[in-house]
This record gives sequence, structure tokens and C-alpha cells, in this order.
Amino acid sequence: MIYNYYVIHYTVIPSHPIAMNMLNMNETHISWIMVGWMCIICGTIALYTKPSPFYTWGPNDDLVVLSITINTPTRYFSIIIYSFANNFVRNFNSNLLRPWIVHNVQDNTKEGIMRKQKINIRTVYFINTVSTVYIWFDFLIYIHLLLAQFDLFIIEAVSDIFIANFITHFWYLSNIDTPNTQNVYMEIPNME
Repeated sequence: MIYNYYVIHYTVIPSHPIAMNMLNMNETHISWIMVGWMCIICGTIALYTKPSPFYTWGPNDDLVVLSITINTPTRYFSIIIYSFANNFVRNFNSNLLRPWIVHNVQDNTKEGIMRKQKINIRTVYFINTVSTVYIWFDFLIYIHLLLAQFDLFIIEAVSDIFIANFITHFWYLSNIDTPNTQNVYMEIPNME
């Protein structure tokens, strides 16, 4: 199998200056606005929610995921392990494969067109197909977990935060050359 090493070299570009400067805001300000919005939503839900099986914790007979009753500690622990493992895969897809598609396939700049000429077309279709099918596969299971019981929502959120930061730290931030530039090396096998 032949391996090609593609380097994605880009400079961190500030957000659109007109939109951000109209309100004198940056990404940190917007993040705090989002935190405030989530707090308002959570407070409203807490005020108006009635007791239901959704707000129970741990394994019980009312916890059903994809027609599987999660009523033993072993099954519940299996769901937790699945959540962490699947969050790794989900984050690899959203933080590595999808950006590779954007920066190597959908980039129509002069440099992007030169990069595209070096990529095997089968590799592009393979990566795009796997990524897209995974998104739908993951969505089916993900929505069942999130809507089954509130503690599974908490487990999914915490594991997603942990793994997204892990990947950001070890994949992106460990390769920084200068404060504003980074190289991302991806080993993509040719499909020949």
C-alpha cells in the first residue's frame, strides 16, 4: 500500500472583521453568550419539568436503548464504555476527516487546486463516503442514547468535552510551529 503525506498548512484567520467588529466582539465573547443561553435554557427546563423516567439515574427497567433494556450494572457500564469509544470516533470524524475534506477537496484556491491534483480520486470518495455513512450511523444511536435517560446525556456531554480537548491538544496544538501557524500531517493511503 502506498502512503501519501499531505500537509495542511494554514494560518489562523481572525473571524470576519465586519460582523465581529460591529458589536466589538470576538470568539470568546460569543462563547460566553452561548454559555449564558444554555444556562437560561437549563433553568427554564428545571423550573417547568415534571418528574419522569427520563430524569432517573443508573440502570433501571425504564432505561431502554434501541430496544435493549439497560437494567444491570454491566449493561450500564457497557453503555458508558460505548459512549467514550464512540466519542473518539465521532471526534476523529468531525475534527480530522471533515477538515481534511474541506482543506484538500473543497479548497478552490490556487494551492488547493495543486493539492487536489496529487490526491487519488478513489481516496477522496472513500473518505467522504465513510465519513458521511458514519455520521448517519452515529446519529441513529446517539439520538437514542440522548433521549433514553438524562444521565446518558450527561455522560455523552462529558465524554465529548474530554475527548475533543484531548484530540485538540495532542493532534493540533502539539504541532504548532509559530503562534499563528500550524501544520497538520495526515497519512492517507492510496486506494490503488
